[in-house]
Amino acid sequence: MKLGALTRGLPLVAVAAASLLASATASAVPLNPGIQLGAMSCPSAGNCVAVGDYGNGVGQGEGLLLEQHRGHWEPGIQAPLPTNAGPDPLNQANNTGLSDVSCVSAGNCTAVGVYTDATNNDRGLMLSEKGGHWARGVEAHLPGNAYAPTKGKKIQDNLVLLADGCTSAGNCYAVGNYVTAADTIQGLIVTERGGHWQTGVSAPLPAGATVRGQKAVLYAITCLSSGSCTATGSYVDANGDQQVMLLTESGGRWTASTEASLPTTAGANPAATPIAIDCLAAGECTVVGNFQNGNNNSLGLLVSEAGGASATGTQTGLPANAAPPTSYNAQTTILPSVACASAGNCTAVGSYTDTDGNAQALLVDESDGTWATGQQVSLPSNQNHGATEQTAGLDTISCPAAGDCVAGGEYTDTADNDDSLLVTETDGSWAPGVEVRLPSNARGTQYSAVDSISCASVGNCSALGTYSDAYGDTLAYSLQESGGVWGRATELQMPSADRAELQLALSALLTPIGKDASVSAIHKAQSFKQEYVALGPATVSVAWYSSTKSGRSLVASGHVAATSASIGYVTMRLTAAGRKLFATGHTLKLTAVATLKPKHGTALGASKVFTLK
Repeated sequence: MKLGALTRGLPLVAVAAASLLASATASAVPLNPGIQLGAMSCPSAGNCVAVGDYGNGVGQGEGLLLEQHRGHWEPGIQAPLPTNAGPDPLNQANNTGLSDVSCVSAGNCTAVGVYTDATNNDRGLMLSEKGGHWARGVEAHLPGNAYAPTKGKKIQDNLVLLADGCTSAGNCYAVGNYVTAADTIQGLIVTERGGHWQTGVSAPLPAGATVRGQKAVLYAITCLSSGSCTATGSYVDANGDQQVMLLTESGGRWTASTEASLPTTAGANPAATPIAIDCLAAGECTVVGNFQNGNNNSLGLLVSEAGGASATGTQTGLPANAAPPTSYNAQTTILPSVACASAGNCTAVGSYTDTDGNAQALLVDESDGTWATGQQVSLPSNQNHGATEQTAGLDTISCPAAGDCVAGGEYTDTADNDDSLLVTETDGSWAPGVEVRLPSNARGTQYSAVDSISCASVGNCSALGTYSDAYGDTLAYSLQESGGVWGRATELQMPSADRAELQLALSALLTPIGKDASVSAIHKAQSFKQEYVALGPATVSVAWYSSTKSGRSLVASGHVAATSASIGYVTMRLTAAGRKLFATGHTLKLTAVATLKPKHGTALGASKVFTLK
């Protein structure tokens, strides 16, 4: 029996461990929280907020909020969702979850994402933190031309809020896309003013954009304390081709620039997709992503905006061992992250395909406005060298100074494990990548990755990632660099279970299962051992009763006091009446009553009728 996710910082609860896996009444209870991290924002050194999603103790998807105060990560909390949230509001299989977070100061943040409501429709989600307190989430109100669900037709997988940015506390923007009544996809902008979210508006499009068949999406946004914001996304032009656009905001008004020009190698339909943006000042931004050439290769895209005018997009120059993009469908380059330390000094990271068909981690540096040819990351010595066996990539980067950056991602080792990867640049020189030292409870067969990095200064960074523990559960870790030295990763604690989770978990104690759960076996042993897991100090009591014409009779009872998180058994000992009843050998219909009394908090109780043969 594995303890797994049930001990990840949750409060006390007792559950029948075997019942969690096999009982029909509790078959949906997972041991694996399946943590996914979305983004991290650090307004000051040692003060960060990260968002994501996870599966709670009863198998329902929930939003995850993680907060770091003065260098210490607090236990995660469950995102407070709108009152119309459904029973499984942020299920990863439904493409829902928290995607981005933006903090203007410690304790003042905004997070965005998508949740499923009680009618099984997807809704935009905005969460606001003020003074360190997260208020209940707010549903995004869509423009008047949005498609409205009717009976039998639902809004699903066609509404997203992908990113948000704030100029000051209570003044933010959330961006994404939505579906109109005319069955087109339009970019979506939702504005927060003075702490109040307004009805969303359709994002303006560049001149010449198609009206029919539009599929506009806003992927990323960055806002400056000066009060201006820039968003980037894709749209369909008059020829039906997917192009890159930049939107700028000033004084609350959004305007669309002309489309960003693509490299001359772009195909007839370039399928241009901007993924990330970083701005140092109004009109001084860098966008990275990918596009397709005429040979159906995905290539890296670098677009620089200077003085408010977009320059021609640049194709990422690849290392000498890259699969040639002149061959058909040979190259896949992806750039998911960019960081700029000063004007004309940026670094983009991602992955590319080498001549053996491996995915290799990629670094692309810009110096004084000129992008250098991308370079392959030198992986740790335990890397897998086999053809088509490497899946290295970088997903995040932070640059506190020009030529001083830290990037993170993953790579494949010789045992085919996916390991967390860190790469550091010092004074313009990139050192070989290093493997992250995972928490002590990490398993041998591993899937881990660095998901987010933020550096307050050179040599002082925070990183978050996910990993597999000894039971195969997907958990989250934090990692701190101080004075240029990285410590060992530390497991992040999960949110406390809510009352509904505790009640359902407690109900697992109500049905005895296993080979010894029979009348004859219990009569022979004069007892029955009911397995439980205690997640903190608590007392658990279980009693079985039989009902007759003369009343209710106690036939077995058990009690255990757990002083800490542990696995054990409640031994159900037969009473005199129970010994007599079980000696008959007949099928018995009994009532189980279980009580959980935590050291702190309100006691919980549950009962159920069950049958033993």
